Amino acid sequence: MFELNKNLQVHTEKFFHTNLYVIEDFYKNPDEVKNFLCYPKPPLWKSTEKSQNNGKFFEDRRFSGHNAGLIDAYTYLSKLCNQVPAGSSDWVVSNMTKFLDRSYNKYNTCYWWPHFDYGYNGIVYLNDDSDNGTNIYDLTNQNEIFNRPDEEHSDPWRNKNNYRVVKTIVPKYNRMVLFDGMFPHGMNIATDKFFGDEYRVNQVFFFKK
Repeated sequence: MFELNKNLQVHTEKFFHTNLYVIEDFYKNPDEVKNFLCYPKPPLWKSTEKSQNNGKFFEDRRFSGHNAGLIDAYTYLSKLCNQVPAGSSDWVVSNMTKFLDRSYNKYNTCYWWPHFDYGYNGIVYLNDDSDNGTNIYDLTNQNEIFNRPDEEHSDPWRNKNNYRVVKTIVPKYNRMVLFDGMFPHGMNIATDKFFGDEYRVNQVFFFKK
């Protein structure tokens, strides 16, 4: 199921002091991967938070499991970014999001939860979509990202005035992107596409130095 396409073509882009990698048609059978991640529907992510906004104003779901078929993909990406997996090489993780309340989910004036990771991130986009990808930010307000609530879902939409977009990664079905997660980043919601029945779905990979 997690078999990679043969003879993958990697586009490498210099991004400040790092490399950003884009690989088209990453999986041989991406429909199987998406079905595995989405069915049965995975649980709400961080459902024990006190805010309980997840499931009320939006649905932020995550599959987290293990499958030995993923090891080759992790090995390939690890060599590319020269970092080791942050967890086991068979760790399968997804992001699965949709929005329920238009008055709460103000994507025109806010960005969804910019955050850091401590190594390279890999994302495989699994929607027919060319708009709602990933932003990489510079902080125009250095204190904002450190002084906000600890719970992600208590106030996930952050004012755009506190961030400057330095790179927008364009999504495409079965496109893999690999970038340094030390840059503040987060999903770029730019349209109403995921305000209905469809979830924004991707698979994520985490690495560490």
